[in-house]
Amino acid sequence: MPDDTAKEIRRLRARTESAVPEFIGLRVEEAAELAQRLDLDLRVIRIHENGWYGSDQRHNRVTVEVEDGVVTGARAE
Repeated sequence: MPDDTAKEIRRLRARTESAVPEFIGLRVEEAAELAQRLDLDLRVIRIHENGWYGSDQRHNRVTVEVEDGVVTGARAE
């Protein structure tokens, strides 16, 4: 991986990780609006439901866990 690409990935990852705490406690709709304002991709998974897990590496995506329509967990992916 070229050095510039690695630097950009680290920059995107750091920006995404710093935004994660802002998502906790938001309703799904609010989380989507925040992600849009921050120019981040958002993936929603619901707790206690079956889902699939991918291995696509995205450095500007926040994955939020939702229970009863409220974000209960978030992580940078």
